[in-house]
Amino acid sequence: MKKIIFISFAFAVLFTSCLFDNIEETYPIDTTTPTTTSFLSDIFPIIQSECITCHGATSPSGGVSLNTYDNIKISVDNGSFYGSLTGNGYQLMPQYGTLPTAQIELVETWINEGALDN
Repeated sequence: MKKIIFISFAFAVLFTSCLFDNIEETYPIDTTTPTTTSFLSDIFPIIQSECITCHGATSPSGGVSLNTYDNIKISVDNGSFYGSLTGNGYQLMPQYGTLPTAQIELVETWINEGALDN
């Protein structure tokens, strides 16, 4: 009886161990690097080149100052920042024309990622 149990156990170990021959295939490692949109290197340069002229610290147009992260975050949180870039419920900005689609999408991604000060 002990011999039958031992043989049964040996076969069970032998056959189940074959399932995990290649751990890389069984548990693949995600090698993609998560990307995060950076306020400092991606978003603020857009604001500096496209918005600061009218919405800087000195008498900002419409009372909307976009010269600091905190001021920008207020506009992001109330929806006016993105709404102004798309014309969705707000006056389209910048006044001279729309931003390139790639820049608008970058801002949208940054907002969807939490509009971090990074």
